[in-house]
Amino acid sequence: MNRRQDALAEIVAIARRNDLTSGEIVDALTVPTPGEASPDDGIVRRLLAYVGGIFVFAGVAVYIGMFWADMNGAARIIVTLGTGVTALTLAILLVDNDRLARAATPLFLIAAWLQPTGIMVAFDELGTGGDPQHAALAATTAMLLQQLLLIRRFQRPALVFIALIFGTLTLGNTFDLLGIDQEVNAMIVGLSLLLLSYGIDKTDYRDITPFWYFLGGAASLWAVFELLENTPVHVLYLGLTAFMIYVSTVAKSRTLLFVSTLAMVGYLGYFTAEYFVDSTGWPVALIFMGLVLIGLSNMALRINRKYISGHQL
Repeated sequence: MNRRQDALAEIVAIARRNDLTSGEIVDALTVPTPGEASPDDGIVRRLLAYVGGIFVFAGVAVYIGMFWADMNGAARIIVTLGTGVTALTLAILLVDNDRLARAATPLFLIAAWLQPTGIMVAFDELGTGGDPQHAALAATTAMLLQQLLLIRRFQRPALVFIALIFGTLTLGNTFDLLGIDQEVNAMIVGLSLLLLSYGIDKTDYRDITPFWYFLGGAASLWAVFELLENTPVHVLYLGLTAFMIYVSTVAKSRTLLFVSTLAMVGYLGYFTAEYFVDSTGWPVALIFMGLVLIGLSNMALRINRKYISGHQL
């Protein structure tokens, strides 16, 4: 029996001993106790924590910018990498403190910005040359590993979001160094983000997935269009967008539905402009395009209401 079940069993025993009804217990729980934080207090604390983090980051950035030219190599590394490590240390110390945990997320974000910057500065100041892309790969890989270790200890959505950022940069940079075409690179990274978003959507971190559904869907659909454009089979792209709309219903993602519908509309616009703009059928094509847009808007609305609404923001 876990702690929650033990607590519930103890509450039931106390209620029975004192002849308390369920209504009395509910009424007692709904009355705020003196000093208890209200939901509005939580919002204010979160807002102040983020505003404070913005001011801290702005102050560090302004200071670095003002004195950067006068600093030697060691000082530049300290004010970037050192400040980032300090921010990370403070975040780790605060994350388990109930009163100060709100301040941990801005500090994690500041650390995620300053640490890779500091690593790049260290490569520039201490290195003997070489491809900066290799240094960038080392920095993003190190940050990805750091975030994965932090996620195992602190289950926070911000850390998962940051890990996805560095994972995306690492994967894209690796494929670029391997000489993979930009379109294929974007397609692989985009599909990877879609799969990861689908998996994360089934966890407690689902609130971060809309952004990654958007990025993954946009990257993969753009890449496929670039690959199929000016080929005899480019009309297959229309089928792909329809398939992605179906995928959005499976994933229950309004964001992916929006991206897929937008891609379908964009392709139809490209198709009519490519084959009808210089013909007498152009006005008819415009009318047809307008009717298609109206139909797609109604279709997207029905799909959202029937398969997605109530499941995903």
